[in-house]
Amino acid sequence: MFGQSAGAAAVRTLLSVPAARGLFRRGIVQSAGFEDYAVVASPSAERVARHSAALFDRLGSRDIDVLRGMPADAVREASLLESGIVPPASQVHTPANLVWYPARDDDVVAEDLSAWTRDVSVLFGTTQDEARFFHRPTGLYSRPDVDPADVYTPQTLATMAGVLAGDRTVLAHHNPYEALVELSTTAVWLEPALASYRRFAGLDRDAYYYHFARVSPAARHSGLLACHGAELPYVFGTLRADDETDLAVSKTLRHAWTEFARTGRPRGPDGAAWPACTREAPRYTLIGDVTEPRHLTVNALTALISARRG
Repeated sequence: MFGQSAGAAAVRTLLSVPAARGLFRRGIVQSAGFEDYAVVASPSAERVARHSAALFDRLGSRDIDVLRGMPADAVREASLLESGIVPPASQVHTPANLVWYPARDDDVVAEDLSAWTRDVSVLFGTTQDEARFFHRPTGLYSRPDVDPADVYTPQTLATMAGVLAGDRTVLAHHNPYEALVELSTTAVWLEPALASYRRFAGLDRDAYYYHFARVSPAARHSGLLACHGAELPYVFGTLRADDETDLAVSKTLRHAWTEFARTGRPRGPDGAAWPACTREAPRYTLIGDVTEPRHLTVNALTALISARRG
């Protein structure tokens, strides 16, 4: 099973539904953080209900039989308009804008994961430059009419830094765009992934964390680097490249994903198992030009945002 970004919560929901128990043995969640964002809260049930009502109004009916009979394109168009993909005017898009999240009710989606059967192992991960997919260096996501120079400014950075990390933000870049990308990537993906790692290690569940940092020549040329979803072409073998390193990384990931689906533990082509989430000696798998286990370390910005989790 594959999930993407906010799909992490959807995977947790699906694996918890009583009718789905026994159907799934593995969960693979990409660009994942099972925890709520540290400071950028996920949508509330009320917000989801409000946008759902607006969706029905756009479609002109709340009758389930009528809705089922509507053309898929009409439903898709209406749902996209209410999805939060296009940010409000003058705002920078982040995944926190997105609406269609499962709303935790402590029954299907429980805080302690108690509704998730223990025999389901999970592989979850992040990419090095997640936010570049949304904060594109050449233009805003879903807003090609807006000049990025008007949005990626010191003021934008200062505002987002104050919200996400407080007044003591530690950033490695002085360029507003680079700093904004680092801040968003850390707050929305890396810090939640750290919280997820700690949660899984504490619950003694079979879980494995990877961090994807390989940058293909094409991704470097575009400036997207290892952005959100960058590992997908490697996993599915659809990468259009003759680069030997990319081909080797693709072979490694396809083998690891297949082994995980087959045995519940990802392994490299050489048979070496990827490290599991543990408390005592936390390690993860780094996927760069080579794939190797690493000790889990926390940089200053991630630690700062984690401290604000409360």
